[in-house]
Amino acid sequence: MSTAVFQYGEMNNAARRAKDTAKRLSDYSDGLRRRVCSKLDAYSGSRTSNIYRADRELEAKRRQLEQRSQDLEQYGEAMEELVSSCKDTDQRVERMVSELTGEFKARHDIGSNPVWETLCSAVTWCKNSTAAGRLLSGLWERGVHALEEAWDRMKTWYKYDGGKYLLTENLKAALGIALGVAGVVAGIAALIAGGPVLAIVGAIAGVIAGLFAVGNGIVDMINNHRAGAMAAERPGEAVRTNEINSGAAWLRKSDEQWCHKLALALDITEIAAGVTSLVSSAGTLLKKGYAWLSGSKNLNIKTLSFSTIKSNLSHQNWKTMASARWQDIKKGAQAFTNILRSGSKAQIKTAVSTQFKFLLENFKKPHVKAWTGIKNMFQQPVKANTVAAGAGGISHFLSLIKSPLSGIGGTLKDNLVFNSLATSGDNSISLSDIKSNIKKFTGTVGNVADLFKHYGNTDVGKITKRIYELRGNGNTRIPRPAPVH
Repeated sequence: MSTAVFQYGEMNNAARRAKDTAKRLSDYSDGLRRRVCSKLDAYSGSRTSNIYRADRELEAKRRQLEQRSQDLEQYGEAMEELVSSCKDTDQRVERMVSELTGEFKARHDIGSNPVWETLCSAVTWCKNSTAAGRLLSGLWERGVHALEEAWDRMKTWYKYDGGKYLLTENLKAALGIALGVAGVVAGIAALIAGGPVLAIVGAIAGVIAGLFAVGNGIVDMINNHRAGAMAAERPGEAVRTNEINSGAAWLRKSDEQWCHKLALALDITEIAAGVTSLVSSAGTLLKKGYAWLSGSKNLNIKTLSFSTIKSNLSHQNWKTMASARWQDIKKGAQAFTNILRSGSKAQIKTAVSTQFKFLLENFKKPHVKAWTGIKNMFQQPVKANTVAAGAGGISHFLSLIKSPLSGIGGTLKDNLVFNSLATSGDNSISLSDIKSNIKKFTGTVGNVADLFKHYGNTDVGKITKRIYELRGNGNTRIPRPAPVH
């Protein structure tokens, strides 16, 4: 269904200009007759062919001007009649709508606000019937159209012209660099502060992992810019370039043998640091688990050694300890169920309020701890422990920005699933602790798999494997190469 939009002001202007042009054409025709044709008619000399020809062409020109003048005059009159007809139609429609609206309101007993109706009518009149209103309305429409066009261009730039690499991918890389820097600072501060052997080993691994994160982030940003520059003309190559997000991956793109050897060394170093970090964090989680299993809520896990855990478990029945914790869980669940079944509003309200406070405390705890660490980092005198805690707090908030899943909902989920069962305070176990260890484990396994992918399936690797198989086969003997001195 088509829609016709009539602007009476523009239509009246068109009619007026048509009539003005018709009058000017008529005046021009009359001027030709007075100034030229009359002089040719009054010429008393011999009338040559050129004079006859000029007279004929002037007469033809005058007839053409008169015809155009009449056409424009008729067009202006027709336009004025159309405006009058449209206005009459608008008035009839307005009366009909008003009558139908009034009947509908009266039939269904609907009231209306006369002040609001008057205001709407005034705004509509100003918009459609005044020059200022039409100007502002046109400016608004042009502004909206310009914004829509700019948004479309932005989407095209982001999707097809490299915007995704220059904006989103660079932001991820920058956050990775910031996390790496925070990890290095925290690791160095932990090394200065000293502590148990496992903590020192974990700090060293954290420094190495942080350095790798910084280096890989810089490489990632460089290749993101390269991918953004070639995205418009070479999109396939841009995707492959964007996938180069580590120093080792970039070195493997080279044809130089020393680059591949350096990439192998970087991969092995990163895997070693990942394994060390995994052992350190898994050991901390194991200590927390022992603190919960033994019921020692205020146990200092920093001074707890694995030999102590082994000794305590050998003198105590671990099945009895696990059974005791399981009984505590069942008792707590049964008590809460009994409260709900009792139907006592006061007891239910108290239980729900207690649980809500617990949820709120566990939700705020990681954020408050991180922010406190950041504030204490700038206090005097500066201590290694406060610097490490502050860098850890910065890493905490950067992780929330980097991963949307670690926002409000993620933090709430990560700190409620196990905190209600495990010990409280710094010894509490959260879902994020378990997820972190799983992530480190899968990351290490993935790095090892990539190592074999890049260096175990190459032509050299296949040839070496085939030689080894032939050496083990008694039917074929291949001499060992002489050592190189």
